Amino acid sequence: MRPDTMEKVQLFRCYTVLIKGKERKDTIFIALANETCDEPKIRMNKVVRSNLRARLGDVVSVHRCPDVKYGKRVHILPVDDTNIEGVTGNLFDAFLKRFAFWQGKV
Repeated sequence: MRPDTMEKVQLFRCYTVLIKGKERKDTIFIALANETCDEPKIRMNKVVRSNLRARLGDVVSVHRCPDVKYGKRVHILPVDDTNIEGVTGNLFDAFLKRFAFWQGKV
């Protein structure tokens, strides 16, 4: 989102926002300023669009979401059709095992 648009709607960098898409789907993410974005548009990656069931050019609404609490527990579930290019073997060992929050919990 453009910095002047963010200021106009009183969203600031790293605020937690709720995006509502079509089919009553919504997702939470962190707002960041982007100078290259056009005035009435926002930029979001493919994963966010997939979660919202939105396509490029679809209309979504952005709402401030100040009361999001930090998670105490995360469930990371395997996906059967996961095919990450260049990664072989166990995805847990490749991506998650090196992080400190796994120490003593595996």
